[in-house]
Amino acid sequence: MLSMTLLSLTANTAIATQKQLKEIFGDMVDIKSTCFEELMPGSKISDTLVVVTSHTIELMALESIMPGTKTVFADRIVNIEAVSKLYEVPEGSSVLVVNKLYDTASQAIDQLIGAGISHIQFHPYYPGMETWNKDCKYVVTFGEKQLIPDQEFEVIDLGIRPIDINTCIRISMELGIYESVKHTLTSVFFRPSLQLLYHYSQEYSKNLFLTEKLQQLLNIFKSGIVLLDRNRKISFYNYKAQQLLCIKDNSSSHIKSILDKIKASGKDFFYSINGKSCHIEINNNSLGKDLGTIITIDDIRNIERIEKSYRFSIHERGLVAEYRFTDILHKSKVMEQLIMKAKQFAKSNSTILIEGESGTGKELLAQAIHNASERSGEAFVAVNFAALSENLCESELFGYEDGAFTGAKKGGKLGLFAIAHKGTIFLDEIGDASINIQKKVLRVIQERQVLPVGGSQVIPVNIRIIAATNRDLQTMVNEGTFRQDLFYRLSVLPLRIPSLRERAEDIFLLFINILRNQFQVDLEMFPDDLKMELEYYKWPGNVRELRNTAEYMSNFIQLNMDWKEELLNVMRNKINKTVAEKDTTAEKIIRSLEEHSQIENYINILKALDSPPFKWTRKCLCNELEKSGISISESQIKRHLLTLKEFELVQSKTGDGTYIKDMGRVVINQFERETAAAKKHLSMIVGQ
Repeated sequence: MLSMTLLSLTANTAIATQKQLKEIFGDMVDIKSTCFEELMPGSKISDTLVVVTSHTIELMALESIMPGTKTVFADRIVNIEAVSKLYEVPEGSSVLVVNKLYDTASQAIDQLIGAGISHIQFHPYYPGMETWNKDCKYVVTFGEKQLIPDQEFEVIDLGIRPIDINTCIRISMELGIYESVKHTLTSVFFRPSLQLLYHYSQEYSKNLFLTEKLQQLLNIFKSGIVLLDRNRKISFYNYKAQQLLCIKDNSSSHIKSILDKIKASGKDFFYSINGKSCHIEINNNSLGKDLGTIITIDDIRNIERIEKSYRFSIHERGLVAEYRFTDILHKSKVMEQLIMKAKQFAKSNSTILIEGESGTGKELLAQAIHNASERSGEAFVAVNFAALSENLCESELFGYEDGAFTGAKKGGKLGLFAIAHKGTIFLDEIGDASINIQKKVLRVIQERQVLPVGGSQVIPVNIRIIAATNRDLQTMVNEGTFRQDLFYRLSVLPLRIPSLRERAEDIFLLFINILRNQFQVDLEMFPDDLKMELEYYKWPGNVRELRNTAEYMSNFIQLNMDWKEELLNVMRNKINKTVAEKDTTAEKIIRSLEEHSQIENYINILKALDSPPFKWTRKCLCNELEKSGISISESQIKRHLLTLKEFELVQSKTGDGTYIKDMGRVVINQFERETAAAKKHLSMIVGQ
């Protein structure tokens, strides 16, 4: 039987070459393989034929082969199928080519370039090489990964380079079996090329199909879309882009101007095309790979039509916030501070809790916050828990599926949370929600998902939540009628709207404005005594009661009746009938505090507590008062705070500081009114 020995530089090459030749010669030849590492020192190889797998090791090989033995030195080629991997390497990249010797690495580079791989830069490397290109991100190996230097690379293994067809013909002729294997030789060597050709033809068919589908998809869009390749040449465009950019033969004079404008305007800008204003958006970040650029072009008139249609839609459904911060009339300092804080909160997406008495304008403030936020163009959805029963509340908030309950609307109904998607939902009178509804609202806040009644599929929602109440939620938590976890979720950004009696300087301004703008009554003169009566009254119904009084008076004014006398009677009657319980209590507390110490010290501490950050430690409170020129020691503050706590004007929590309660603010306002009245009385006496 014919015999042949393969001699290679490495064991991997010897094994791979042996497998290749066995496919060609089958059982006709006994093929053995070895490498220099396996040879015994001084031993010589003797066989019918010895095949050395590379010319570069010819001298080493001859020293290990018995003289007179037929020897063939092989030529090897790169694997055609594997070479296609290199087309995925970005153009201009530096690539390290690794082999056992410098000569074999250089030979491999020549073969890769000869195979048409010319878009990347190759650099040779062999183990022990002192100077080599360490900037290479990619490395090519031929089945010898152990030769790769110790560095982070993206490895491309092209497999052991096979012996070429000419070497195989020489081997078969040396063994005298060429006629028997010539057809097998042709089949083995041309099969990869044919398979690759078939693969490419299949890919071409697929790409042609995908190209047609992509073109159909692009033409569906009403926006103009242009896809540029890495060289900024047009590769795809839709019909709308062709119209706007006047594209002919895959070229448009506008493309260069648009790309140049990116440097000055960024990736989102307006651009005039043949007299039409267009919005341009550029996207060239494809998962970190430079796969080209996508340009989206929208005619401004289309955007305006869409926006107008959307706004009409939400306005038609009553989902629009009408009021802005400029609509909140005031001149009091307390309202100025509230609005400044609310404007800051509007910039955030965190949940807001608005607290205040009935009629103070909680929804007005909520709408102003919405209109000052990034969600101003989206829906504002208001739900009043005080007006909904528990059963109705659940279906209104979360919606329901078709057939969820008897009387359910066919096809189901979208809930208010889902309708508010991307906008703001206003949970008015949240303190009136049942414990069961509270639990479900909490789940929506936590998970930002809604499960409709009778449904099994949750609906994700992106919403801003603003809640409001006229009740003391902290007391309700203590009593067990309001969930503590929901309270903390809602009061991330707390706001408190002061009552009208706490902002007396705003009362006359609001009264005149309501007469003028809501009832078309414009008064040139307004008696001072009537103004004083308006400001002295406590207005337990707040702005709602003030509006009611303004409407009552407008009827008298329009009928040319004696409105001044009527208003004076109305106000005095109100004052006599309604003496605010809290203010009566406040007067008693002030008298009691005067017995403990100087009343001014208590008032100064309360005022400091009612300023940012609204929760104070004793040390910080002492420093704050000192800045205002008020000298009071920390131990004195401690005693004063204990007294204020006894009267339930402040609340302290270990580790959380001390904060003012609503009654504390009432005491401040009562003290200031008493002080102002005393000064006025004194000036009248001096004037006499």
